[in-house]
Amino acid sequence: MPQATLSTRTLFQILGSEISPREVEDLLFRTKVELHEVKDPEMMVEVTHDRLDLLCESGLANLLSGLLHQRPLATLPPTLSPSGFSVRVDPSVAPLRPEIALAVVRAPEGSGIDAGLLSELIKFQEILHTSLGINRREGSIGLYPLRGLVSPLTYSLEKVEGLRFTPLAVEGVPSSGEQDVSEFLSSHPMALKYGSLGHTKDRTLVLKDSAGTLLSLPPILNAAKHGEIRVGEKEVLIESTGKNSRTVRDLVGYMMLPFVTRGWTVHSTTNVVQGNGPSEPRWATLRKVAIASSTAEHLLGRPIGAAKIHQDLMAAGFDAEVRGPEFSVRVPPWRPDVLGEVDLVEEVMVLEGIASFPPQESGHQTQGRMLPLSRYSEKLAEILLGMGYQEAHTPVLLPRDLSRRLCPEKSTLELSNPVSEELSVVRSTLLPSLMLALSLNTGQSYPQRLYEIADVVEVAPETPTGSSTRLHLCAVLAGEGAGFANAMALLERLMRVIGSSAVREPGNELGGIPGRVAELSLAGEKLAVVGEVHPEILVDLKLQQPVCWTEIDLTLLWTLKGNGPRDAVPS
Repeated sequence: MPQATLSTRTLFQILGSEISPREVEDLLFRTKVELHEVKDPEMMVEVTHDRLDLLCESGLANLLSGLLHQRPLATLPPTLSPSGFSVRVDPSVAPLRPEIALAVVRAPEGSGIDAGLLSELIKFQEILHTSLGINRREGSIGLYPLRGLVSPLTYSLEKVEGLRFTPLAVEGVPSSGEQDVSEFLSSHPMALKYGSLGHTKDRTLVLKDSAGTLLSLPPILNAAKHGEIRVGEKEVLIESTGKNSRTVRDLVGYMMLPFVTRGWTVHSTTNVVQGNGPSEPRWATLRKVAIASSTAEHLLGRPIGAAKIHQDLMAAGFDAEVRGPEFSVRVPPWRPDVLGEVDLVEEVMVLEGIASFPPQESGHQTQGRMLPLSRYSEKLAEILLGMGYQEAHTPVLLPRDLSRRLCPEKSTLELSNPVSEELSVVRSTLLPSLMLALSLNTGQSYPQRLYEIADVVEVAPETPTGSSTRLHLCAVLAGEGAGFANAMALLERLMRVIGSSAVREPGNELGGIPGRVAELSLAGEKLAVVGEVHPEILVDLKLQQPVCWTEIDLTLLWTLKGNGPRDAVPS
């Protein structure tokens, strides 16, 4: 889970009081924060992936303030005033990073950025780049002093030729003065690391103001003068570019938090897509979630009263307005994890203390029993273990190239935002997973027998989610002489135990040797596949022994048969 090292001095300064490490640990015990160590002047925290706001001193101070039932530190008005700034988005950016979001923050009278806030901003920005931004691939953040900038800004993809740029000094790389952008892209460490995300062939993404001042080369690096935040700044422009609108909005929302916690005001901006007219200002009106006190009490399991629910929501940093029997709760931009009623009830439970809600035993008569299909598959697993097969536990995600060779394309779901190519496709059959397991065990003795009983996911347009999850059994045998006859013998053995028979016919399963693959059907639907893996796939996975496999759709079998193996314990 994401981690951060935070300054205790900055944390207590924001909080307005100093509390002991033991008290901090006790307060955070009931939250989504795990405190690893407190060693003045720092503390290390780890949070769940949905609470990235807690990876900065301001976010943690807001949480502690609520737990201490003090006033909320970070609040926003229902409607944000316009900043007077806008950005023109050129359609040329669409192939690389089509989305951009901005906001302007202004300091209270007589205040500005101090050393503590500046340090927090720099650390938090990099944490967000690594986590939500996926190393800037999905989204990146830029901070700019507003002084001297002329609205509107322009976000476009421009020719590298003729562009000059003074890169901002970064840790370990001092500013080298003004240079050609082509030279920067070919030599600067930041360009070598992130350049492919922001330029293509002879063009690169640029952000300029109306005076022609180049502010940054998204998502690589800001310019030295107009892209450097210093102590004393009173007005700051927050910018994010990326591949989808939600990510860039969330990134800007998170970056508001350190400013708002210190009393800065937030002002919205307007995006103008050239040729399409202006869009709505971002965050002009905060997102709202409605919740009834009766619903909250039902989910909590005991009555605590509407007044107490309202008090807890306000302490958690939400602006909750009473509207008859409901609360209309405004969700700040740095809390994208709050999507519905359940999330708000969780906030109330945390503030009340989970220990104050006694556990309740379910009144269902089937409490503690396994589902019939689980008992069904458990008995089949015992049979496979008795035949010398070892159980494997493999990820549900596959490399795209292997999936295309072993999974039917029409039934395969691909992730739109994969972490890597190695985990980019949801499996629709267990065979690829077990083949990967065999490829990782080539140093072990043969024959190797592996099996897995696990879920696969298939495309199902007729369902609300567009997918169908099914339970499959797959067994592979790798070793000298492993072939179609072995796979068929195993299937027949399992079918005898199940007490069923099926129609066998030639198959053309992906990854199998033509003529050595068979399908079994029951009631006109494909129940099982057996066969030998094609030598080309064995070579690609560096397997030097033949492999055969047997795979059964247990969900279909249970649906059609409605009972388990002959010697299974009755459910």
